[in-house]
Amino acid sequence: MTTSTGKICAFLIPSTCTADVWAGIVRTQLGPFMRRSFPNRSNRVILLDGEKVLRAPAAMSAYRDFNISLLPGWPANSPELNPQENVWPLAEAHLRNDFEDDSTDTFEDFQANIVYAVQN
Repeated sequence: MTTSTGKICAFLIPSTCTADVWAGIVRTQLGPFMRRSFPNRSNRVILLDGEKVLRAPAAMSAYRDFNISLLPGWPANSPELNPQENVWPLAEAHLRNDFEDDSTDTFEDFQANIVYAVQN
């Protein structure tokens, strides 16, 4: 997640992410991040793709807990319009420059390196 002010929130999403899991992530990570990023706002608007889990009733309930609404009318599948997609080329450059190719790294090491690269 990148805010309009340039603040970044990066976290891992489980490979099998259900609506309830996503709602938990919203309540523990995304919602608090949005409150910290925009403390003087009573409402916050986010842009999400068309992934059903992100729009399920459990997720919508979690958004309401933090006064988060979804940007209406955004195409469901529009990577060329999504500013978050611009983060990946920068993160890839960090991964290539900051971390050696070490075949002993675990998948967990790789995940941690990705989160670090996105945040920097």
